[in-house]
Parts: sequence; structure tokens; C-alpha cells
Amino acid sequence: MKELHSEGANTTDSESPQCPACEASHSPLKETSGQYVIYLCNDCGVEYAWPRTIPHDHYEEDVYDGLDEEAIAKKSSERFLKESLKSLQVWHIEGLKWLTASQKKGSVVLDFGCGRGSFLVALQREGFIPVGLEIVGRLQRILMDKGFCVHLGSIDSYPTSWPTPHVVTSFEVLEHVARPIQTLQSIRERFPDAWLLASVPSPKTLALAIGMREESDYPPFHLTRWTEAGVIQAFRSAGYGEVQVTYPPLGASELYMVLNGLLLQKLGPRTVKSKRLQGNLGCLQSSYRTYRLLQRLRLEAVYWSIYRAIKPLSQIPLIPLAKVISARGISAQSMIVVAAPVSPPEPTVLR
Repeated sequence: MKELHSEGANTTDSESPQCPACEASHSPLKETSGQYVIYLCNDCGVEYAWPRTIPHDHYEEDVYDGLDEEAIAKKSSERFLKESLKSLQVWHIEGLKWLTASQKKGSVVLDFGCGRGSFLVALQREGFIPVGLEIVGRLQRILMDKGFCVHLGSIDSYPTSWPTPHVVTSFEVLEHVARPIQTLQSIRERFPDAWLLASVPSPKTLALAIGMREESDYPPFHLTRWTEAGVIQAFRSAGYGEVQVTYPPLGASELYMVLNGLLLQKLGPRTVKSKRLQGNLGCLQSSYRTYRLLQRLRLEAVYWSIYRAIKPLSQIPLIPLAKVISARGISAQSMIVVAAPVSPPEPTVLR
């Protein structure tokens, strides 16, 4: 799967990179971030980084650097399952709603990029047959030890002897890959009769509306910032049939998270520039610097203990505020995409 994380390393500055969503050219420069240039597609509105490369072992060393494999292995299966269900995100919850409403219990669901396995646990609880696919060896080993069927590798190397999925899920993956259309094509060609249920970061979040863009929304973490038009174009270019995009409403939990980010930002260094070159959105760099300072002072655990203790009570008054904000067109942090195969198999869909 490494080939999906590198494109354009040898491209000259004079070449005009194509939009990874609609493949249009001649997109204007929007901003720069380190070694990357970020373009804005005039056709579909997608913003994309160039070159489309991710450092070697980025996921092993950066994204999952704090993963304690030994500590997780020592947890009982009951504790692991309980903690996994607590860590479900909005895209998992919305995905489960669609699955339980449209698919039969006992259907095989392949989670492409299953990460720590939270969704596999939820699928199992809801009566589906969960199968995972992951590129990080440590995560695959942990989940296999916990009794889950997880393949290490690309979609093309998925074992032919393993069950064929009725649905493939791909949550928060497409913003990371270098060639999303090709990735979608690989999924469709490998499983032509499967529905594809996915999520990508929403362009309608509260953070973006108030001028905050987190450091994780810049390359090498995110190579593509999706729009609804870009998503639909990419999925259709990959050969899928009907494509539906929905925006879950902002919840009190996410509102609390954004407010926490604002607090960290206010505590951060005043000298940090809030905007990048030619960028029109503030970058929440100072919150990350504040967090790193807490780590150096060994106050990280104390901070998160306070955060978790206050969160349940603080969400109660935030519920009506979140509803008001959602009514103004603000969504949760991700948009949900449901793509139908060209000829969906009738037995797996409940009418």
C-alpha cells in the first residue's frame, strides 16, 4: 500500500499537478506548508498538497508513536472491548446507523484502514461479521491477538480465501492517500458488488467557520481537503453508481473539543503566526505547542484527567448551543459518503 502514499516527488515546478478528485489542471496556488504547496481546484473546490508524498514510516513513527503494544496486549478482552466502544467517533456512529438500517445482520463488513479496531468491535456487537485491513503492523498484531480477523497489506493483497464483504468501510482514510481515485478503483475492482461507506473531514466544521485549521489538516497528515463536489466526482470516476453525501450535525462533545482547542490556543505563544502564506484560515499551531509544553512539564496526564472529568458535566449546557450552531449550517467534523455498486446485490439490502 506504500505506492498510495507517494506521487509527485520528481515533478518539476513548471508542471501543473492535477486535482486528485476531479483531475482538473491549472489550479491556483493557495498556500505553502513546509516542503508542500497547496493548490485550490477551481472546478470542484478541493484543496490538495503537492508533492503528494508522505515520509517513510510516517504512520508507524508519527501517527501511532504513543501506541503501547505491550500494555494493550495485557488488557483483558472485556476491558479492550469496553474501551474501544467508548472511543467511537461520529463517523463510526453514523456508519453504524446506516449499516443497521440497510444491511442484514451477519453481513461481512471490511473496515479498510481499521486503525485501533474500535469499529470492528462495534460491528461485532451489532451482529455483523467484522474484517479489518491495516498497513501498520503493530495495530494488526494487537487486533489479531484480540481475536479479530485483520489483514496486513493493501486491498489488492486481500486473501482470496477470506470472506467477501457485503460492505467496505473507509473512515478518515482518503484525505491521507496520494491517489484517492485509484484507491477507490482498487476497492471497487476487488469487490465489485460491495457498497462503500466512507467518511472524510467536513468543509463545514465549526473550527473552520471561526478561522481555525488544525495542524493535522496540513501535509503530511492530510494531503487532500475534500468538498462534497470533489467526493462525488472521485467516487463516480472510480466507477461507483449513486453517491450520497450527508453532514451529521455538530454535537455537544465536538463543541466541547473545539472550545478546548481555543483554550489551548489562547494559552499558546503569542508570537506564533495565525495564518500561513496566502492562507485564509488560522492554523491552530499554538495549541499544539502548548500541548508539547505540557508534555515536557509532565503535566499531560493531569491536563487530560481534568479534561475528561469536566467533559460529561460541561456537555449538558452545550447541547442547545450545538443545535443552534448546527441550524446555521455547521456540521460535525466529518461528512459521510455512501456509494452504491453499479449493480447492488439484492439479498444484502433491506427494503
